Amino acid sequence: MLLTALLVLSMIYTVSGANEPVIIDDYDITSSVCGIPLKDVYKDHFKMGVGLYGSSIQTDSLNSGAISEIIKYHFNSVTYTNLMKPWYLLDHEASIRNYQAGNPEPAVKFDSVIKGLDFCRDNQIQMRGHVLVWHAQTPDWFFREGYMSNEEYVGRETMLFRLESYIKQVLEFVQEEYPGVVYAWDVVNEAVENGAGRYETESGFNIRTKHGDNEDNLWYKIVGVDYVEKSFEYARRYAVPEVKLFYNDYNTFQPARREAIYRLASHLKDKGLIDGIGMQSYIGLDYPGLDSGTDNYKAALTRFGELGLEIHITELSIDAGGSSDILFEKQAARYGDVFRILTEVDDRIANITSVTVFGLMDNYILYDNDTQTNRLFDGNLKPKPAFYQVAQPNKPWYVTKALYDGALKFVGADDYVMLSLLPGEYTFAELERSALDMGAIKQIWLAKGYILEVFSTSNNVDNSLQIYIGDDNKFEFPKSGIGERIVIRENTSENIALNTSVQASHRPDRAARAVDGELFTSWSPSDKPPYWLSVDLGEPYILTRWVVHHRGGGGFSPDLIDGPVNTADFRLQVSKDQITWEDVDVVENNILSITDRTITPTRARYVRLLITKPSSFDFDKEAVIYELEVYGLEIE
Repeated sequence: MLLTALLVLSMIYTVSGANEPVIIDDYDITSSVCGIPLKDVYKDHFKMGVGLYGSSIQTDSLNSGAISEIIKYHFNSVTYTNLMKPWYLLDHEASIRNYQAGNPEPAVKFDSVIKGLDFCRDNQIQMRGHVLVWHAQTPDWFFREGYMSNEEYVGRETMLFRLESYIKQVLEFVQEEYPGVVYAWDVVNEAVENGAGRYETESGFNIRTKHGDNEDNLWYKIVGVDYVEKSFEYARRYAVPEVKLFYNDYNTFQPARREAIYRLASHLKDKGLIDGIGMQSYIGLDYPGLDSGTDNYKAALTRFGELGLEIHITELSIDAGGSSDILFEKQAARYGDVFRILTEVDDRIANITSVTVFGLMDNYILYDNDTQTNRLFDGNLKPKPAFYQVAQPNKPWYVTKALYDGALKFVGADDYVMLSLLPGEYTFAELERSALDMGAIKQIWLAKGYILEVFSTSNNVDNSLQIYIGDDNKFEFPKSGIGERIVIRENTSENIALNTSVQASHRPDRAARAVDGELFTSWSPSDKPPYWLSVDLGEPYILTRWVVHHRGGGGFSPDLIDGPVNTADFRLQVSKDQITWEDVDVVENNILSITDRTITPTRARYVRLLITKPSSFDFDKEAVIYELEVYGLEIE
């Protein structure tokens, strides 16, 4: 459903010219505010949220016009990562003045979050409130007599009064001044602990007693184990009915923590105090296991789904562990796996209603020397592979990128992009009507994962003038005979030789082993060469690539063995009638255990592997072929 929705939405963007770039705060965000918004991709599943970074009013993400524009385009939910915590909302001096004037209530201020609340109200975006009660980032003075930093800690009843007053003031301000903006609150954050000696054992909920460097959890120390329940009780008392109340925690995929959270949430549910569980979801490239393995993420989603509560993914962050292209591709795959699991679980197992990536960009522009690489956009606010993988989890990220950025570009002088096209079929007549100056085209650029077919006047597919295979590469644009229409489509090449009908010059009884998809079986002729093995594909295909697994590329060892015993000289041939054969690609002096070759696109039904030298040794007349793979596309 997700793939279909994305492709349908992409049809809105059929032809795009060299539009004026979108430049805000000196950042070119053109590629970040085009194509299908993430909030639309997932509209049938959950809200798509983003964290608003910033540790002060001055570093609030919304001070950046460029960041704000990207958020408006792609997201329908935001969460302040810091600026809505008690540390920022509690007013120390005003609380002291209240106390000295005979008013025991704490004073609350909202200057740190007004910008975000205004932004949401003005742009029809909603906000998750984060967080009302937390043992960290709550000032120590809040727990002391007279709100004075050098006084003794207050007792339980005084602290419960302050807790209720704080929650009441925060909720009433937001609901009265910004009705409908905050749709959910993390009422309590990270109250469950599973570290030895850092939690109580009487309640069964593993409520935290210590945090950080063996510091006391003051909520537990002063109020007791029921501070969590009391927090939800007060939040339920003052929240309007449509606002949902959540318990939020990290490492929810660890079984001990997961089960303690389950017991706590079940208890709160029985009392009618909770609507959902927030799973923070800080994830690495290798840990946790996502749908199997250690500390299974999907198992946690499934377990919490049994409660019938909503699930929010509240702080999704996948660390690339560096900034290389390889690491970013691994990160993209990991993001894709997470979103694939989330949509699968939402369809069948649990009710996931919001997913928040906890920050927009790497190398956050409002911090000095920020080095994080966890986000969907890079330090220049350009989409990373992870962004495109999230947009379409079941496709390679570069295939999806072309649905946003264009699959084919006509390039003029000085690399100027004259016109960018999304996948589809176009006539040159309509392209010229869109003001494309054919005479000014110098090159064409074709995205990785796509093919371009240029056809003559006839609609007969055999009259294709040229086929191009894209790899983010440029081709010379033909000056004449360019045809009448073009088709840009995904390169969905697959191994079309798998389990097909085969013939062989030698050992025909074993020939099928070379196309069975198994690297433990082989076709191994031994005689004076040449030898051949031919495959009938059943119908004509566009051939794009071929792969041969030789003697050192079988399945008996985890390591490939390159060397002179691998097939030395061989070629791929094609035929229309299995009588006359034509060379498509020739390999000589090979020592690799696997040869993987891209070829000029060729139409053929019959293909043949012809071996002219079995190995680099003249005395060795045996070739061992574990698998012949021929990749091709259906002719449309």
